[in-house]
Amino acid sequence: MTDSRPTPPPSSAPDAGDLDVRFFELAGAGARAALAPLADAWRRTGADVELLTAVDQDDLWLLVARGGREPEALPVPIGARVWRFRSVAP
Repeated sequence: MTDSRPTPPPSSAPDAGDLDVRFFELAGAGARAALAPLADAWRRTGADVELLTAVDQDDLWLLVARGGREPEALPVPIGARVWRFRSVAP
């Protein structure tokens, strides 16, 4: 006998073992200062936040936020490139 009920859509919520990692890249004068409010917003949601500066390129910055919840007011600077990744088992 087959089940005729509709299959629910997959959950968009991450599993307990999943960890979202977000990257915000910004270049130019003032990039570090522009990323600071974003870093603070992610810290307040419980994210582990790291700010990196490029070794070979002046004024290139990368903010990495691991975990946490999406801040309600997300102050992403204009011109920032943004990526979202999720940890997976090897």
